[in-house]
Amino acid sequence: MIIKNKMIRSTMLILILSAIAKILSFFVRIIMGRTLSSEAMSYYSLAQNTMIFIITLAQMGIPMALSKVIAQNPKYFRHLKAGITMTLFNNIILTFSFILLIPLLAKMIYGNSMIIPVLWAIVPLIPLVSF
Repeated sequence: MIIKNKMIRSTMLILILSAIAKILSFFVRIIMGRTLSSEAMSYYSLAQNTMIFIITLAQMGIPMALSKVIAQNPKYFRHLKAGITMTLFNNIILTFSFILLIPLLAKMIYGNSMIIPVLWAIVPLIPLVSF
């Protein structure tokens, strides 16, 4: 009975925190849309797809797999250590690759060098979101 209650509480906590994050994101986007010029907002919209793709590559599904393994195994320290090591290694490679590809992306894919600062703003998000 205790396990079920703990699982229900954990699930409810995750749902509530996820809803709070979505609501905060909603307000941030409204404020950003009102503050930025239309040109800056279009650069943000262009870079947002790249940001989502890079973050997906950086995470590699590790958070979901790690949470499943930890839920099934009470001795989770070894799995947590392996997940953090894999994430760290992946983020180092991906961050440096993305830094090298920023000028190429801006010129060949986006066709505008004005998007380079927006792409540079994505760089610190890669390890922050993964960890």
